[in-house]
Amino acid sequence: SIDYKVSFLNTYHAVIIGYLANLALPRFGEVGRCSIIHKTEKVPMFASIGTVITERLFDVLVLFITASVMLTFQYDIVSGFLHDAIYVNLISKISAVNYFWLTGIVALLIIFIVILRMFLKLRLLLFLALALEIINPANT
Repeated sequence: SIDYKVSFLNTYHAVIIGYLANLALPRFGEVGRCSIIHKTEKVPMFASIGTVITERLFDVLVLFITASVMLTFQYDIVSGFLHDAIYVNLISKISAVNYFWLTGIVALLIIFIVILRMFLKLRLLLFLALALEIINPANT
């Protein structure tokens, strides 16, 4: 509990103004709501932003629970839809040419990583040699 009593009318107005602000810029309404509550009720911004974050976390939790219940009770329908909408379309778009390009890109990526590791190892060795030279200069 943040121990601030905010009047219903000010909360209502802040929420409505927040909805209006969301029309201008998405997610700006939450910041606007916090700002209005800060100005009208003298609630610190960090406290009101904390409540917004808590609301969003609760929303995600409810969404996850709802999706889990839906998948549990409607698995056949959901899996059929995903198979028809995603898997079939994905397989139809992948061809042997795409595998060729994918293999080439993976090979180039592996070569790049090997060369980068060799370069970084060489730089590390040069740095260590320079550091040893600075720490213990050779007597000439």
